[in-house]
Amino acid sequence: MLALTPSFEIVKQYNLGSGELQKLKCLFLEKAKITTLFFSDFSSKFPCLKNLVVHYCFGYKDIQIYSPSLETISFAHKSVMKANFDVPNIRNFSFSGCRGLLPSLAFQKVSRKWESNISVCCQKPSYAWFFNLNKLLANFCSSTIYLSIDFQYGVRTVRSFDFTGETEVLPAVQNLTLHASHSVCYKHLDGIFWSCRPKFIILHWLPGLVEQANEGLLALLFMKLTGECVRRPLLYDLKEVKVVEEQHPLPEYERTICFQLKWEVESSIFF
Repeated sequence: MLALTPSFEIVKQYNLGSGELQKLKCLFLEKAKITTLFFSDFSSKFPCLKNLVVHYCFGYKDIQIYSPSLETISFAHKSVMKANFDVPNIRNFSFSGCRGLLPSLAFQKVSRKWESNISVCCQKPSYAWFFNLNKLLANFCSSTIYLSIDFQYGVRTVRSFDFTGETEVLPAVQNLTLHASHSVCYKHLDGIFWSCRPKFIILHWLPGLVEQANEGLLALLFMKLTGECVRRPLLYDLKEVKVVEEQHPLPEYERTICFQLKWEVESSIFF
Protein backbone atom coordinates (compact mmCIF):
# COMPACT_ATOMS: atom_id res chain seq x y z
CA MET A 1 0.00 0.00 0.00
CA LEU A 2 1.17 3.52 -0.83
CA ALA A 3 -0.22 6.45 1.20
CA LEU A 4 0.41 10.02 0.06
CA THR A 5 -0.51 13.06 2.16
CA PRO A 6 -0.57 16.89 1.90
CA SER A 7 1.65 18.86 -0.47
CA PHE A 8 2.76 15.68 -2.25
CA GLU A 9 2.85 16.13 -6.02
CA ILE A 10 2.61 12.59 -7.28
CA VAL A 11 3.59 13.20 -10.90
CA LYS A 12 6.84 14.89 -9.84
CA GLN A 13 7.77 12.40 -7.14
CA TYR A 14 7.26 9.21 -9.11
CA ASN A 15 8.06 8.26 -12.67
CA LEU A 16 4.82 6.35 -13.14
CA GLY A 17 5.84 4.96 -16.49
CA SER A 18 8.98 3.29 -15.16
CA GLY A 19 7.21 0.27 -13.68
CA GLU A 20 8.11 1.29 -10.14
CA LEU A 21 4.48 1.01 -9.02
CA GLN A 22 3.36 -1.75 -11.38
CA LYS A 23 2.67 -4.20 -8.55
CA LEU A 24 0.87 -1.74 -6.27
CA LYS A 25 -2.50 -3.03 -5.01
CA CYS A 26 -3.65 -0.22 -2.68
CA LEU A 27 -3.24 3.51 -3.21
CA PHE A 28 -4.36 6.11 -0.63
CA LEU A 29 -4.20 9.80 -1.58
CA GLU A 30 -5.24 12.49 0.91
CA LYS A 31 -4.96 16.27 0.43
CA ALA A 32 -2.36 15.69 -2.24
CA LYS A 33 -1.92 17.71 -5.42
CA ILE A 34 -2.94 15.61 -8.42
CA THR A 35 -3.25 16.71 -12.01
CA THR A 36 -5.79 15.32 -14.45
CA LEU A 37 -2.87 13.71 -16.28
CA PHE A 38 -2.37 11.37 -13.33
CA PHE A 39 -5.64 9.55 -14.12
CA SER A 40 -4.96 9.16 -17.84
CA ASP A 41 -3.89 5.69 -19.02
CA PHE A 42 -4.63 4.56 -15.47
CA SER A 43 -4.63 0.81 -16.12
CA SER A 44 -1.12 0.95 -17.62
CA LYS A 45 0.27 2.83 -14.65
CA PHE A 46 -1.42 0.61 -12.05
CA PRO A 47 -2.26 -2.73 -13.71
CA CYS A 48 -2.61 -4.56 -10.36
CA LEU A 49 -4.36 -1.86 -8.33
CA LYS A 50 -7.44 -3.11 -6.48
CA ASN A 51 -8.18 -0.33 -3.98
CA LEU A 52 -8.10 3.39 -4.78
CA VAL A 53 -8.79 6.10 -2.17
CA VAL A 54 -8.72 9.78 -3.16
CA HIS A 55 -9.78 12.07 -0.30
CA TYR A 56 -9.83 15.87 -0.51
CA CYS A 57 -7.12 16.10 -3.14
CA PHE A 58 -6.83 19.07 -5.49
CA GLY A 59 -5.51 20.03 -8.91
CA TYR A 60 -8.06 18.12 -11.01
CA LYS A 61 -11.72 18.54 -11.97
CA ASP A 62 -12.67 16.28 -14.86
CA ILE A 63 -11.22 12.76 -14.81
CA GLN A 64 -11.61 9.44 -16.60
CA ILE A 65 -10.52 6.15 -15.09
CA TYR A 66 -10.30 2.85 -16.95
CA SER A 67 -9.15 -0.06 -14.82
CA PRO A 68 -10.09 -3.75 -15.12
CA SER A 69 -8.34 -4.46 -11.81
CA LEU A 70 -10.02 -1.94 -9.49
CA GLU A 71 -12.50 -3.44 -7.03
CA THR A 72 -13.03 -0.61 -4.54
CA ILE A 73 -12.98 3.15 -5.13
CA SER A 74 -13.47 5.89 -2.55
CA PHE A 75 -13.64 9.60 -3.35
CA ALA A 76 -14.19 12.46 -0.92
CA HIS A 77 -14.41 15.93 -2.39
CA LYS A 78 -15.06 19.49 -1.27
CA SER A 79 -15.96 21.00 -4.64
CA VAL A 80 -17.74 19.95 -7.82
CA MET A 81 -16.32 16.77 -9.28
CA LYS A 82 -16.89 15.26 -12.73
CA ALA A 83 -15.70 11.73 -13.43
CA ASN A 84 -16.22 8.86 -15.83
CA PHE A 85 -15.42 5.32 -14.74
CA ASP A 86 -14.88 2.17 -16.78
CA VAL A 87 -14.36 -0.43 -14.04
CA PRO A 88 -15.77 -3.83 -15.04
CA ASN A 89 -14.76 -5.53 -11.76
CA ILE A 90 -15.87 -2.88 -9.29
CA ARG A 91 -17.34 -4.23 -6.04
CA ASN A 92 -17.76 -1.09 -3.96
CA PHE A 93 -17.83 2.61 -4.84
CA SER A 94 -17.97 5.38 -2.22
CA PHE A 95 -18.38 9.10 -2.60
CA SER A 96 -18.56 11.75 0.10
CA GLY A 97 -19.11 15.38 -0.80
CA CYS A 98 -19.63 18.59 1.10
CA ARG A 99 -20.64 22.23 0.48
CA GLY A 100 -23.98 21.09 -0.91
CA LEU A 101 -22.61 20.42 -4.39
CA LEU A 102 -23.48 17.18 -6.18
CA PRO A 103 -20.92 15.47 -8.43
CA SER A 104 -21.35 14.33 -12.01
CA LEU A 105 -20.40 10.64 -12.03
CA ALA A 106 -20.87 8.24 -14.93
CA PHE A 107 -20.07 4.55 -15.35
CA GLN A 108 -19.37 2.69 -18.59
CA LYS A 109 -18.73 -0.91 -17.55
CA VAL A 110 -19.34 -2.30 -14.07
CA SER A 111 -19.60 -5.73 -12.49
CA ARG A 112 -22.92 -7.54 -12.17
CA LYS A 113 -23.03 -7.14 -8.40
CA TRP A 114 -21.67 -4.03 -6.70
CA GLU A 115 -22.52 -1.54 -3.98
CA SER A 116 -22.45 2.24 -3.94
CA ASN A 117 -22.24 4.40 -0.82
CA ILE A 118 -23.14 8.02 -1.51
CA SER A 119 -22.95 10.69 1.19
CA VAL A 120 -23.96 14.26 0.32
CA CYS A 121 -24.90 17.51 2.03
CA CYS A 122 -27.91 19.65 1.19
CA GLN A 123 -27.47 23.23 2.32
CA LYS A 124 -30.39 24.73 0.39
CA PRO A 125 -33.11 22.24 -0.59
CA SER A 126 -34.56 23.17 -3.96
CA TYR A 127 -36.12 21.67 -7.08
CA ALA A 128 -32.72 21.89 -8.83
CA TRP A 129 -30.89 20.11 -6.00
CA PHE A 130 -33.27 17.15 -5.95
CA PHE A 131 -33.31 17.04 -9.76
CA ASN A 132 -29.51 16.69 -9.72
CA LEU A 133 -29.79 14.08 -6.97
CA ASN A 134 -32.08 12.03 -9.19
CA LYS A 135 -29.62 12.32 -12.09
CA LEU A 136 -26.76 11.25 -9.83
CA LEU A 137 -28.57 8.20 -8.43
CA ALA A 138 -29.71 7.13 -11.90
CA ASN A 139 -26.06 6.40 -12.73
CA PHE A 140 -25.96 3.89 -9.87
CA CYS A 141 -29.13 1.94 -10.71
CA SER A 142 -27.16 -1.23 -11.43
CA SER A 143 -25.74 -1.17 -7.89
CA THR A 144 -27.18 -1.60 -4.41
CA ILE A 145 -27.40 2.03 -3.30
CA TYR A 146 -26.76 3.27 0.24
CA LEU A 147 -27.48 7.00 0.45
CA SER A 148 -26.86 9.47 3.26
CA ILE A 149 -28.14 13.07 3.15
CA ASP A 150 -27.21 15.76 5.64
CA PHE A 151 -29.75 18.58 5.62
CA GLN A 152 -27.71 21.36 7.13
CA TYR A 153 -30.43 23.99 7.37
CA GLY A 154 -34.04 23.88 8.44
CA VAL A 155 -36.94 24.23 6.05
CA ARG A 156 -37.66 27.71 7.45
CA THR A 157 -34.78 29.00 5.31
CA VAL A 158 -36.15 27.42 2.12
CA ARG A 159 -38.41 29.01 -0.46
CA SER A 160 -41.45 27.01 -1.50
CA PHE A 161 -40.93 24.68 -4.46
CA ASP A 162 -43.15 22.15 -6.19
CA PHE A 163 -42.27 18.84 -7.83
CA THR A 164 -44.59 18.94 -10.79
CA GLY A 165 -42.46 17.29 -13.48
CA GLU A 166 -41.70 13.62 -13.92
CA THR A 167 -38.30 12.00 -13.66
CA GLU A 168 -37.23 9.40 -16.22
CA VAL A 169 -36.12 6.94 -13.56
CA LEU A 170 -36.72 6.52 -9.84
CA PRO A 171 -33.66 4.64 -8.52
CA ALA A 172 -34.23 2.10 -5.77
CA VAL A 173 -32.22 3.00 -2.66
CA GLN A 174 -31.61 0.19 -0.19
CA ASN A 175 -30.87 2.41 2.82
CA LEU A 176 -31.42 6.15 3.11
CA THR A 177 -29.94 7.80 6.20
CA LEU A 178 -31.12 11.32 7.04
CA HIS A 179 -29.32 13.82 9.24
CA ALA A 180 -30.73 17.26 9.94
CA SER A 181 -29.90 20.25 12.09
CA HIS A 182 -33.63 21.02 12.15
CA SER A 183 -36.76 18.99 11.45
CA VAL A 184 -37.20 16.75 8.43
CA CYS A 185 -40.55 17.80 6.98
CA TYR A 186 -42.71 17.45 3.88
CA LYS A 187 -40.48 19.65 1.73
CA HIS A 188 -37.52 17.34 2.30
CA LEU A 189 -39.61 14.18 1.92
CA ASP A 190 -41.29 15.35 -1.27
CA GLY A 191 -37.86 16.00 -2.79
CA ILE A 192 -36.62 12.57 -1.73
CA PHE A 193 -39.65 10.69 -3.05
CA TRP A 194 -39.48 12.65 -6.31
CA SER A 195 -35.82 11.61 -6.67
CA CYS A 196 -35.75 7.95 -5.59
CA ARG A 197 -37.54 5.06 -3.92
CA PRO A 198 -35.92 4.22 -0.56
CA LYS A 199 -36.61 0.81 0.97
CA PHE A 200 -35.43 1.84 4.44
CA ILE A 201 -35.19 5.35 5.90
CA ILE A 202 -33.00 5.78 8.97
CA LEU A 203 -33.59 9.07 10.74
CA HIS A 204 -31.20 10.33 13.41
CA TRP A 205 -32.75 11.85 16.49
CA LEU A 206 -31.80 15.40 17.38
CA PRO A 207 -31.04 16.65 20.91
CA GLY A 208 -33.99 18.70 22.07
CA LEU A 209 -35.84 18.29 18.75
CA VAL A 210 -36.87 14.65 18.84
CA GLU A 211 -40.56 15.18 18.12
CA GLN A 212 -39.97 17.83 15.44
CA ALA A 213 -37.30 15.79 13.69
CA ASN A 214 -39.62 12.84 13.13
CA GLU A 215 -42.80 14.79 12.48
CA GLY A 216 -42.66 14.36 8.71
CA LEU A 217 -42.11 10.61 8.60
CA LEU A 218 -44.45 9.91 11.50
CA ALA A 219 -47.12 11.92 9.69
CA LEU A 220 -46.41 9.90 6.54
CA LEU A 221 -46.90 6.70 8.53
CA PHE A 222 -50.20 8.03 9.89
CA MET A 223 -51.34 9.10 6.42
CA LYS A 224 -50.69 5.62 5.05
CA LEU A 225 -52.54 3.94 7.87
CA THR A 226 -55.55 6.23 7.37
CA GLY A 227 -55.51 6.08 3.57
CA GLU A 228 -54.54 9.73 3.17
CA CYS A 229 -51.49 8.91 1.00
CA VAL A 230 -53.67 8.78 -2.10
CA ARG A 231 -53.84 12.57 -1.94
CA ARG A 232 -50.07 12.87 -2.38
CA PRO A 233 -49.20 12.00 -6.03
CA LEU A 234 -45.53 11.43 -5.23
CA LEU A 235 -46.54 8.41 -3.16
CA TYR A 236 -48.92 6.80 -5.65
CA ASP A 237 -46.97 3.51 -5.65
CA LEU A 238 -46.35 3.28 -1.90
CA LYS A 239 -47.83 0.05 -0.51
CA GLU A 240 -46.78 0.05 3.14
CA VAL A 241 -44.88 2.06 5.75
CA LYS A 242 -43.92 0.78 9.16
CA VAL A 243 -41.48 1.46 11.97
CA VAL A 244 -39.05 -1.45 12.19
CA GLU A 245 -36.57 -0.26 14.81
CA GLU A 246 -36.24 2.34 17.53
CA GLN A 247 -33.14 2.69 19.68
CA HIS A 248 -34.31 4.54 22.78
CA PRO A 249 -31.81 3.09 25.30
CA LEU A 250 -28.97 4.97 23.57
CA PRO A 251 -28.05 8.56 24.52
CA GLU A 252 -30.37 11.07 22.87
CA TYR A 253 -27.78 12.25 20.34
CA GLU A 254 -27.21 8.66 19.12
CA ARG A 255 -30.82 7.57 18.78
CA THR A 256 -32.24 6.57 15.43
CA ILE A 257 -35.58 5.44 14.09
CA CYS A 258 -35.90 3.20 11.04
CA PHE A 259 -38.86 3.13 8.64
CA GLN A 260 -39.44 0.37 6.11
CA LEU A 261 -41.22 1.39 2.91
CA LYS A 262 -42.63 -1.08 0.43
CA TRP A 263 -43.36 0.02 -3.13
CA GLU A 264 -45.36 -1.49 -5.96
CA VAL A 265 -42.13 -2.09 -7.88
CA GLU A 266 -39.04 -2.99 -5.82
CA SER A 267 -36.43 -2.24 -8.49
CA SER A 268 -35.73 1.07 -10.22
CA ILE A 269 -38.79 2.51 -11.93
CA PHE A 270 -38.59 3.97 -15.43
CA PHE A 271 -41.09 6.28 -17.10
